[in-house]
Amino acid sequence: MGSEDKEFSTEAEDLKPKKPSNRAPEGIRTFTVCRQSDETGVSGEGVVIEGATFATGHTVIHWLTPAPRGRIEMSYKFTTGSVRKGDIYFEDDRTGAQTYIDFDQDTITLRPSGSAILYTQHNRVGIGTTEPESELHVNGTTLFSSSANQELIRVAKADGDTREIAFENEGVDIGSIYFNSAEHMFIRQENGAKDLALRIASTNAIRIDGSTSRVGIFEDSPVTTLDVNGSFRVQSDSIAIQNSKTPANATDTGQAGQICWDTNYLYVCVATNTWKRIALSSW
Repeated sequence: MGSEDKEFSTEAEDLKPKKPSNRAPEGIRTFTVCRQSDETGVSGEGVVIEGATFATGHTVIHWLTPAPRGRIEMSYKFTTGSVRKGDIYFEDDRTGAQTYIDFDQDTITLRPSGSAILYTQHNRVGIGTTEPESELHVNGTTLFSSSANQELIRVAKADGDTREIAFENEGVDIGSIYFNSAEHMFIRQENGAKDLALRIASTNAIRIDGSTSRVGIFEDSPVTTLDVNGSFRVQSDSIAIQNSKTPANATDTGQAGQICWDTNYLYVCVATNTWKRIALSSW
């Protein structure tokens, strides 16, 4: 070509496919793409792509505009029939670990910077893990957000089944939230020796002692079936203590504030193991 480089023409006539030379491999077909109208104003009009299709069905295209000259894009499996292909790498990834799609035996893994962020097999998907234990396994924090006023998570079921959110520790179930077939809602602690609490900030508003089944309201160590640490109000015209009880004597076991009754007396525990009574009469 001499000392001066030859300029390449972009004229439509010059870019039309030419008959391959005798040295061109058999099966390669060249083509150009001519755009008559460009509504977006991005790629321009006229001949915008030149390319070649190989005998395997793989196609390479060269954008003439607006991408810089020399940029190559690949159209994968532009053919009829099947094409076999190995891993696909991003060739412009020049620094650090490579970014690629990893095809393995019956699995596909997306690896940005070499890290397996998304793993798929025939019946499971793993995010942050290549060993998914369920249909969708997320190893890490999951964020659900929406700019609209709408539900973010819906758990659906068929009639007669249960819908459930289960919690586990090292593969062992420790609790769950679910609806039974009658649509009753349950919060379940699997270990009967562990407590169940409803917490507001750092305070346990309601705590159920797993070992005794006692309920504390603002009380972490309930000593009775229902232990309220604070005042309470009954918006009714009566309080019913269904079962009668007769202390054995004035020093019988009791907690301050306990009230009980029998047919003759009303008993009040005024201090630990200290009872007083008042006689009941008819009118």
